[in-house]
Amino acid sequence: MPVAGFAWVRLNWACGRFPVGESGLASFVPLWGGAVRANLRRGVQAVAERVVWTAEKVRELGLVTSLETAGQILGIGRSKAYEMARHDEFPVPLMRVGRKYTVSVTAILKYLGVE
Repeated sequence: MPVAGFAWVRLNWACGRFPVGESGLASFVPLWGGAVRANLRRGVQAVAERVVWTAEKVRELGLVTSLETAGQILGIGRSKAYEMARHDEFPVPLMRVGRKYTVSVTAILKYLGVE
């Protein structure tokens, strides 16, 4: 490996980034919290899971849904949704079942002014 390439890899490794070459992507994948492939899979799943929420799709969820899904519907990120739930600031009433938070689909629709 040439010296310039070594310096480039070292700099990016120190910044927590490393190029993903196997998939042909030219972007960088963060290394914090796991291997490059695991982070790449997580990134691909996050892109694949983005949904445009309509009233019909929300109704199809059933009676209750998870806090993460409710946050997606309301445009709140996962970490912020859990932080708001811990501080009792989530805009829709929550039910806690053991360690899990559940949210009524009807309450989400009422909050959005659909029902």
